[in-house]
Amino acid sequence: MKIKVATACLNQTPLAWKSNESNIRKALKTAQGQNVQILCLPEMSTCGYGCQDLFFHQKVAKKSWQVLCDLLPHTKNIFTCIGLPIHWEGQIFNTVAVVCDGEVLGIVAKQFLANDGIHYEKRWFSEWQAGRIESYPAEIRGTLKSIPLGDLVFDISGVRLGFEICEDAWVKERVGFSLFQRKVQVILSPSASHYAMQKKVKKDKIVERGSQQFQCAYIFSNLLGNESGRAIFEGDGRIAQDGKILARCPRFSFHSQTFVAHDITVIQKPSAETKNCIFVDYAFTSTTQPTQAAPLPRWESSKDIDQEEISRAVALGLFDYMRKSYSCGVVISLSGGVDSASTLLFSYLMVGLAWEELGSESFTQKLNYIKESENLKTLKEWLNYLITTAYQATKNNSTNTLTCAEELAHDLNVSFLSLNLDKVIAQYQDLISEPMGLQWDWKTHNISLQNVQARARVPSIWLIANLKNALLLCTSNRSEASVGYSTMDGDSAGGLAPIAGLSKSFLQKWLSWLTTDAHDFGIPKTAIQKILDLPPSAELKPLSENQTDESELMPYAMLTEIEKLFLTEHKSPQECIEILENQYPEYALKDLEVYVNRFFSLWYRSQWKRERTAISFHLDEYSVDPKSWCRFPILSDGETF
Repeated sequence: MKIKVATACLNQTPLAWKSNESNIRKALKTAQGQNVQILCLPEMSTCGYGCQDLFFHQKVAKKSWQVLCDLLPHTKNIFTCIGLPIHWEGQIFNTVAVVCDGEVLGIVAKQFLANDGIHYEKRWFSEWQAGRIESYPAEIRGTLKSIPLGDLVFDISGVRLGFEICEDAWVKERVGFSLFQRKVQVILSPSASHYAMQKKVKKDKIVERGSQQFQCAYIFSNLLGNESGRAIFEGDGRIAQDGKILARCPRFSFHSQTFVAHDITVIQKPSAETKNCIFVDYAFTSTTQPTQAAPLPRWESSKDIDQEEISRAVALGLFDYMRKSYSCGVVISLSGGVDSASTLLFSYLMVGLAWEELGSESFTQKLNYIKESENLKTLKEWLNYLITTAYQATKNNSTNTLTCAEELAHDLNVSFLSLNLDKVIAQYQDLISEPMGLQWDWKTHNISLQNVQARARVPSIWLIANLKNALLLCTSNRSEASVGYSTMDGDSAGGLAPIAGLSKSFLQKWLSWLTTDAHDFGIPKTAIQKILDLPPSAELKPLSENQTDESELMPYAMLTEIEKLFLTEHKSPQECIEILENQYPEYALKDLEVYVNRFFSLWYRSQWKRERTAISFHLDEYSVDPKSWCRFPILSDGETF
């Protein structure tokens, strides 16, 4: 027989009880309207996946249960799973409650916990032992009931359901092997699987292989958007059977939920006693009208899929961070270089892509906390209101960077301010020179004279952000963070660093792609090309010095390669040199030695800077953010490595 199943991806927020429940309720209503009989919802959808140490508070689990109970009346004629934490005998478990027709049929607990990369689930949760079943006492509608808890499958009049909760599907001995032995025909995978470049291929394989190896229909759901600050979820729900993906949710949507339904074929089998199986008397209705999967958008098949994904991931992450922090826009210190230009362009895409998908009415509704929202009618008006840029010049800045910054801001219809800080910097220097008896000169005070310029820009840019009640965006990239090539409390200032998870070399490629092969985002390309034509420079030394980043550091592509060898392959300096010597025969060995030694020397002395960088998005397979991926000692002796 054919039955209709569905997956929904939800844009949840930790402890946002009302909106989280509303999103679940809307998904249930959509499913019921399409006669869906089995619906998969994301992991921890009641309280939010990113609650972190709040999971230790029993009130979070109690409130999650209350949300579950409030949702029960909305589960008529549909089987679904609702994620929540369960406190049991001094431990906390990551679970999904399986519900139908207003009843909780059982609670399935996660057996494998994600504890690598940006995940630290074992800090809060305990792994459930395979085969273990307990009886969980819970109050439902004023009555204390005993609900099965643990490693459960559900036999619904001969159609058998089982669960792989996110990490349960990623481990080598995945739970699906046990489910296959227990004759499960439909596997639901409620997930909170963050976005990273090239991760989509891995997810496809997990879903496709699961449906093929376990001879089942496989329904994968995920979170959507920037849930709690650092991780971005692409909302990539999938439905598969016989090794083939039948339907997908659109990725990187600005809507509060995405949804896709499809028919699957199951053979009802006589119910046989199986260990840890909950039997449910329910009559499935065979689907008579076949569903047709919607075609994927054109960009999904792009040869430049990393650039396409990043454009949408950062835009969505920024949009959610802005609205969930109730910020009235973003402010950017626009230097005319690659980093600040990239930050501005991502902000432009944040507004433009959201407007394109949501339409003016829904877009305005999403930002209705902004008092002026009712007076902003067009995309241009919103761009000018939400994005403010400022070029903060000193005598060491060139006219080229000013021109590039001004042209880009003008082309994108965003607000642009031009400030000159020479007098402010001179006052700082005078303030210090007399009591310390200094005569400033570049030979003696090189670093101090550079840093005071970067730091002098901070009070003014923060003042603009305060006046606008906006989010100040830090424009530092991952390459700078690796080697500490930034001024703390200077160019590192900001509440959010949206490009800190991306290398300088990737950003250069991304800007180049925007001018050539990119999907038409409506971005004028002339100003971008002018920025790319300029050699990257901090412009903190006198113009006569011809200061450039790569002359002070190394080629950015080389920096990225050394960084990757160190952080992902755990190579020593000498091993890096040997590998690079084979990869880059055009470089002299002595130059490679200089680059590698410089990288490691700067890396070791810069951890304190990485500890203080602004919140950043996790976008690549790795990052240097010590609060989410790369934990490193602040004090260490790199000479003994």
